[in-house]
Amino acid sequence: MGASSLEIHAGQAWVPGRGWAMHRAMASEIIVDARGHHCPVPTLRLRRALEHAPAGAQVRLYADDPMARIDVPHFAAGAGFEV
Repeated sequence: MGASSLEIHAGQAWVPGRGWAMHRAMASEIIVDARGHHCPVPTLRLRRALEHAPAGAQVRLYADDPMARIDVPHFAAGAGFEV
């Protein structure tokens, strides 16, 4: 199954093999790569990135666990982020 991409508006990226890094696709976009991990890991990594995000930043999550499509929007809604 291919990776899903979910954007959350609001922070630092998790890069496999390198840990936390400022990996930005664009100046205002932060990438969280959680492919290969099962929930709740993608949601937890996303939450950590959002905690460190500057206001207005756009965060993109890559996850291939099908449960991320359920868990991440639920987390985002509860935390007040827009998916």
